[in-house]
Amino acid sequence: MDHIVIEVNDKTKIYFAVPANARTAGPELIHQIVSYFRKRFNFDAFIYPIPVDHPTPVPKDFEFYNNPVSYSIEDNKNNILIVPEIYLTVQVLKKFKNIRKVIWWLSIDNYLINRFMMQKRFFYLLLRMVNKLFEKFGKTSIIDTNEIALDYYKNYNFSEDDLIKQALVNLCSAKHVENYLGSVGLNNVIYISELLNEDFLKIETDTSLKENIIAYNPAKGVGFTRRIIESAKHLNFVPIQNMSRTEVIKQLQKAKVYIDFGNHPGRDRLPREAASLKCCVITNRRGGARLKEDMTIPEDYKFDSIEDNIPLIVKKIEDCLNNYNEAIANFEEYRKSIREEPARFLEDAGKVFCKVI
Repeated sequence: MDHIVIEVNDKTKIYFAVPANARTAGPELIHQIVSYFRKRFNFDAFIYPIPVDHPTPVPKDFEFYNNPVSYSIEDNKNNILIVPEIYLTVQVLKKFKNIRKVIWWLSIDNYLINRFMMQKRFFYLLLRMVNKLFEKFGKTSIIDTNEIALDYYKNYNFSEDDLIKQALVNLCSAKHVENYLGSVGLNNVIYISELLNEDFLKIETDTSLKENIIAYNPAKGVGFTRRIIESAKHLNFVPIQNMSRTEVIKQLQKAKVYIDFGNHPGRDRLPREAASLKCCVITNRRGGARLKEDMTIPEDYKFDSIEDNIPLIVKKIEDCLNNYNEAIANFEEYRKSIREEPARFLEDAGKVFCKVI
């Protein structure tokens, strides 16, 4: 519904609720949006940490955004409170009566998974404990807690959720999220393009220094990814974990391939960063990876996460390694769309958040 406008004047304060000291892609996007609102739109925007008494409201990795932190909110209709779709932060909406409320849906899955964690806490902790026991003895985790949570809420009615109904507007940053929210009866949904940091997009990658490395995120789709790795022990798979921002960039600059067989609940950041750093990207067809608008890579680099496809996936990986110069050219459209994200974000956000005198 593109006609919805959120008016901003010189007295308006915009608060973005974000989990304190969280370093994942979603919180980083929020810090980035606050920076854009302040520098590009000249809005009075703030980080509102959850919980507010956390000793480290902003992680060190995000301090360069230089966003001010507010530990309280002025609850009046002139101001705006924006929360990401995590159940924990959406609950913050209940604390305020007059402020204009907005949910920014970076995904669908995160709301349901976080809701499950909080409402079924004992059961969730029990599942985690079982996995920890297996990992302690060098075994693979046997329970996918995220899949259990999503299956539990597979018929969840978002349009009847009292928390969600408080929102004046539901913003989203992925086309498949926009489609889903519309399909479950939410009629105040607006798409605003997601974006990578413009400084990141300026990083130059020397492809002559690329190595036969396949990078992957062990936090996403780890079960199926491990089966791929076990089927290709002659290849060099490197996990992206326990790394600083600089280390992640250096690792992706060395890798020729990045694989991601997770849920893709939004427009995941790591595949786009990998593509920008000249990695061939191979994914499944789940979530945002299903749609070309969200994952603009050639269809023959997407595979359903089924056992029969593992030999085909390994063959595609080997082709990317052995014929890298030819393969990487297939991702130019994807890289172009990523480079254009900041401009699209400014255009989309400018239509929704309108400065008035």
